Amino acid sequence: TWWQVSYTTGVSGWSAETYLTAASTSSTAPTSIANIPVGEWTAFETPSRNSGVYYGDEPYDGMKHVSMTVDPDNGRIYFEGGDYAGAAGFKESYQQETWSLDLAARLADTTNRNAGWRLEYPYCGPAGQVQPKHPDTVGWVWDSKRHVFWHVTGKDVPSLDLCPGETSGYAIDQPTATTGGFIPNHLMTFNPTTQKWTDVSSNIDGPYGNNWKSVYDPKTDTIIRFGVTGGSGAVASVYDIATNSWTDYGLGSTAQGSTAQISDGFAALDLADRIIYVMDPFHGRLMRYNMDAHTLTDLGPIPGGARGPTGFFETYIAWDSVSKVLLWFNSQGNSASPVSFYAYHPSTGTWETLSTAISGVPGVTTVTGRDLVYDPYDNVLLLGGDVEPVSPHYYFLYRYGNGSGTSPAPSPTPTPQPSTPAPTLSLSASPTTVSSGGSTTLTW
Repeated sequence: TWWQVSYTTGVSGWSAETYLTAASTSSTAPTSIANIPVGEWTAFETPSRNSGVYYGDEPYDGMKHVSMTVDPDNGRIYFEGGDYAGAAGFKESYQQETWSLDLAARLADTTNRNAGWRLEYPYCGPAGQVQPKHPDTVGWVWDSKRHVFWHVTGKDVPSLDLCPGETSGYAIDQPTATTGGFIPNHLMTFNPTTQKWTDVSSNIDGPYGNNWKSVYDPKTDTIIRFGVTGGSGAVASVYDIATNSWTDYGLGSTAQGSTAQISDGFAALDLADRIIYVMDPFHGRLMRYNMDAHTLTDLGPIPGGARGPTGFFETYIAWDSVSKVLLWFNSQGNSASPVSFYAYHPSTGTWETLSTAISGVPGVTTVTGRDLVYDPYDNVLLLGGDVEPVSPHYYFLYRYGNGSGTSPAPSPTPTPQPSTPAPTLSLSASPTTVSSGGSTTLTW
């Protein structure tokens, strides 16, 4: 629809063109961090206590078992569950709050250790709302269809650090008009836009083992979690979101004939090739899961071999989707391989030894960590955490390479769509410039 208006101005030199400006736009797309060097470790301080996922100011303030996943809509890394020192009264008690970190904002403000951190959901949530109850090792995956995080049951642990209305043990504490609700061992989702939790299902199928990590498959709209059962051995448990049902696929044995022990470590997703990498530390094997055939292939021994009686059992691996390599930080080591860092090249089936040395950080010569996540939008690996006695309070970043391609494009942020096409507006003036006492006609 066109409208016409006659406007008389009393301001000499007024120009209609001054006011004919385009609408401003904004974006929540991730901002890439360009100044991270290739093949070198860099560091930034952890946040202060109760200002983010903190550790290390005191030697007894550790951090482990926190699940970290990137929200591709806003580029922030979201942290869920695990053990670290929170607010006063809630010290390393299987933390119930949810934090997020903007890496670019943190690195841009080097003097503020709390820069970039944001509390997404408090330890004791609002009255009438629900949240997970004392999660430790849990799956924490991004659902690109619904634009939410899934909290997938792995291991919840009772605690005596309780909120109002919360009980110790595994009982469900329903929300009330004055207290929040606390739900253990359920499938739940967290919406980062509304900052609210939803209790989805009590159908958790086991879990079999710690089940720290899970994977979301956008092709089949399913969630995949690995475990070990007494009867079937290693299994891939696949949750169909639409039907709220699980299917367990037996995965057989390692090439040595042993049950693959793959429930305690990370699962590294190569979505382009529809492969998930897992590691069996007890037998020292790297395994590859085919997401379509539901089969497990033994790719051979890992550097240093099996863990031994006192070595590692949590395997910290991540798929670098830019450089097409599998990164493994072995923080606990064994007799043949102490704290170490590797890249596995699927194209050749070979391992590359990478450096753990870092310079320019007071009191630190070697990186440490008990947690990691690969951020494909910034093309960087984030490593953090330690156990008592804790090393100095730093998170570490590593960029393996620039790759042959580019990082994947972020998925668009969903926006409400109008039921009818949005109108457009075009504005013109004739004449476009008038003197005091003159007139102009605006047409739109």
